[in-house]
Amino acid sequence: MAFTLEEIWDTRNNAIFNKAPIDLHHSVNHIHHKLKEAMFALCEPPPPGPTISTQPPPLSWSPPPPGWIKVNIDAALSSSKASLAVVARDHHGVAIKAWARITNAIPPLQAEAQALLWAVKLAKCEGWSHVMFEGDAKGVFDPLSIGKASPDWSINVVSSDILELAEFFDSFSFVWVKRSCLCSNDAALIKTCEIWMRSNVL
Repeated sequence: MAFTLEEIWDTRNNAIFNKAPIDLHHSVNHIHHKLKEAMFALCEPPPPGPTISTQPPPLSWSPPPPGWIKVNIDAALSSSKASLAVVARDHHGVAIKAWARITNAIPPLQAEAQALLWAVKLAKCEGWSHVMFEGDAKGVFDPLSIGKASPDWSINVVSSDILELAEFFDSFSFVWVKRSCLCSNDAALIKTCEIWMRSNVL
């Protein structure tokens, strides 16, 4: 009952404050997901599935282990637009993919969450099986780590979508990092996107 009431409240707030459409099918799936989490916490360990890697925040950027892909994300904002950037690197630290796009202006936390959701979708489309996602939006990444607090209501649905999509991977992790820990080349790309956006849409 508590999960149902929480979902109704979150859906109502999202519809009123974010003008988001009401998706009953998604709400039902989200309630089932919450119930499954509660059952797993109270019962025997679940059968083997996607491995969620947890680790303390790194002190500096480092490449992923062999066989893994590290995906760094960020969002830059102006008064009218938001720029989302995603960079993927292999275990040699070599950039193998990079994407950027412009969207309508939304609050910073929501922009960062949308950037991560986009990154997960891109990684899934690439067919990668072991993926590490990193970003400097603590409010987005911490709730996705095991044992952390629930996400802000404004990104609750997006966070749920991220976790559902991540089940596609064999192993994955969501790690918050300080901005200084972003790869210098990735930071340069993200900064370039931000400058381009401000010079073209302000």
